Amino acid sequence: MSTEPRGEDFPDEDSYLLAWYTWRAIQRDGRFNTEELAVYYDTKEARVRQLFGQPAA
Repeated sequence: MSTEPRGEDFPDEDSYLLAWYTWRAIQRDGRFNTEELAVYYDTKEARVRQLFGQPAA
């Protein structure tokens, strides 16, 4: 099973692309830098909001 992000897991294309770039960086570096960590949490928050039908922050 691939660990690559799947498009259907994200509320929009921008969120997916941010997650994909972050995933790629982890594959490359083995850990998040400060900016990647911020994107990671923003993307997770967007997905939770989508699941609960709340507007984006």
